[in-house]
Amino acid sequence: MFAIDFAPGAAEEMIFGERARYGSIKLDTYEERFVAPLVYWTVAAYRRQWREGIRRCLDGQARSCLITSMRDPQTANFIQWWPLYRVVDDVYLQNQILLLDQIHGAFVPSEPYAHVPERRTVNADGERISEWHIRVEDLQEFFNQTVRPWPRGDEIP
Repeated sequence: MFAIDFAPGAAEEMIFGERARYGSIKLDTYEERFVAPLVYWTVAAYRRQWREGIRRCLDGQARSCLITSMRDPQTANFIQWWPLYRVVDDVYLQNQILLLDQIHGAFVPSEPYAHVPERRTVNADGERISEWHIRVEDLQEFFNQTVRPWPRGDEIP
C-alpha cells in the first residue's frame, strides 16, 4: 500500500512559526507525518510535484522523488524529500534531507530529479540506510484512485 497527501479536513495553520499543513506518507503498515510549509509552494504545487514524481516512476524512470517540505531554494538550507528508486517492479523509498549547499548546480524546483542521488543501502560508516519497499502496482493503484482527482493548479516555480 502507498499513499501521500495532506491530512483530510486539516486547514492551513501556523506550525513552527510559518504557514503550513500536516501531511502523511503511508508505506504498507508504516506511516510518517510531515509538515509542509506553505510559504513557497501551495498545496496544489506539492500535489503537482507528487503526481509528476509518481508518474516518472510509473513510466520506468530509475530515480524520482516526492518533496514534502519546500522552501525558496535561493534562501533555504535544505528541502525534505523521499527519493524513489525503481528496480524492475519494486520501488524503494528513503526519507532524506537534501542539503542545498552540497549539490552541484542550482536547485530548480520544477526539476528536482537531477539531484536524486544514486541509491545507497549503507552509509559511509557501513550502517544500513533506512528504506521502505513497495511494489510499482502500489504506486499505480494510488495514482489511479487518488492522484488524478486532485485539482490541477499552481505551477511549480
